[in-house]
Amino acid sequence: MRPPDRISPPAADTHTRRTLSSVVWSFSRVFGQMVLTITVNVVLLRLLAPADFGLLTSLLVLVGFADLVASLGMGPALTQRPVLTEVHLRVATTLSLLTGTALTAGLMLVAPLVADYFSEPGLIDPLRVLAIGLWFTALAAPSRGLLVRAMNFRRLLVIELGSYFVGFAGVGITLAWLGYGVWSLVIGSLVTLLLNALALILSSPLTLPLSLARRETRELLGFGTGISVNSVTNYLAANVDYLVIGRFLGATPLGLYACAYRLIALPVTKIAATLSSAMFPSFAEIQAQQERLARAYLRAVSATSLATFPVLIGCIVAAEPIIVGLYGPTWSGASVAFQILSIAGMCKAVFHLAGPLSQASGRVYSEVWRQILYLAILAALCLLAVDWGIEAIAWAVVVGSLWMYLAMAHLALSVVGASWREYFFAQRPGLFLGLLVALVEAAFIGLDTRLLGLAPSALLACLVTISALTVVVAILWLPRGLVGDFPSWIFARYQDRLPAKLGAWLGRRLGEY
Repeated sequence: MRPPDRISPPAADTHTRRTLSSVVWSFSRVFGQMVLTITVNVVLLRLLAPADFGLLTSLLVLVGFADLVASLGMGPALTQRPVLTEVHLRVATTLSLLTGTALTAGLMLVAPLVADYFSEPGLIDPLRVLAIGLWFTALAAPSRGLLVRAMNFRRLLVIELGSYFVGFAGVGITLAWLGYGVWSLVIGSLVTLLLNALALILSSPLTLPLSLARRETRELLGFGTGISVNSVTNYLAANVDYLVIGRFLGATPLGLYACAYRLIALPVTKIAATLSSAMFPSFAEIQAQQERLARAYLRAVSATSLATFPVLIGCIVAAEPIIVGLYGPTWSGASVAFQILSIAGMCKAVFHLAGPLSQASGRVYSEVWRQILYLAILAALCLLAVDWGIEAIAWAVVVGSLWMYLAMAHLALSVVGASWREYFFAQRPGLFLGLLVALVEAAFIGLDTRLLGLAPSALLACLVTISALTVVVAILWLPRGLVGDFPSWIFARYQDRLPAKLGAWLGRRLGEY
């Protein structure tokens, strides 16, 4: 169906409800992805060796980098524009097609050089296979941007969960069980990329015929290139540790480190980054209203810390039971790195939110130089630390993440006009709940060591249950001064959707907002 000539944002009076709906569907997608990802990883990593997982990590780092460059930021560029015309959509399709084709061909050509860098000749063919998925992903970037612009996160939920389930839970696990090693991960990744891209294009069809109209091309590239440079820099910063480990330590240490890092990335990228994605169109709608922007940003910081800090601080205490309980004793070498990276995860979870704020307010290049400096700091620290193993590199990531946490906070606060006190105060409830969870977990682990002697998987199940109950009990029964007002705020907006008796009981517990 042909899009209208002018696509403008909806009326502002529905802004809060639409934002909440987007966040709810985003978190539904996140929760589904987390459960599915953990389940698939548990099965795959128990079937595969760390070296196989390390090889896949090397491949995906390169393909992910090329994907960011290939899309030229067309998705966010379409989301951000206040007024969007059909010509903009045609130009976005054309640019994504051209750059996707060029980079897919380039990735196939440089595959031998990549294999030489990692000293892994076996990378050549898998990399060329994954490059096929890159072309489809780049082509679908405008379609995804339009779904995000419309805050249609329900559709994204179905697309992303469905493609991941078929690609990894279906194809990947089956091939791993049949003994295909790293190829099970490669084919599973390719199927996931293809299905995801095709579903996006079917949901939001490409706008044809192709066009490179000068004015619209300049407008989209002006924002999209900044987004792309920023995303590439951020991506390199997030993966420079992989590049250093893969080059100097080899596939097995990289597999162990990637196991730890990806488990941390679940609460960070699947919760914080997804909330960021949902908030970007929301921030864009109110970019000219600084007071509303400040309230929305600080509330997002509070929600993110409340959702992630208890998980990440709990991971610091329970690192060994988590790794061994999920993946088995073969992966126990990842436990210390996982513990250290949990600290970095707390910084990453919060500073992710400043990105969509700066982009929505048109200050994307203010973020770019911070990302470039962040990359330089991380690269230097990782190179200095590599001789001491993956644990030292994990500490390098902590130091770099702390710098970025402060740098992005400075940018965000300058945009919204809020104070440092308000910024740190918004994170206090999450920190308090995290420390409470850590105390409860430490007590139970001590009890298990002295008396119970549970199997790793049973101990992990007990820790997850106890931690979840601790958070729920704290939110419902402790004073608002300790747990913050975000639970009351979100309850006030969804109380009418709950059964009357449950709503009344929760109202008495949480109080009025």
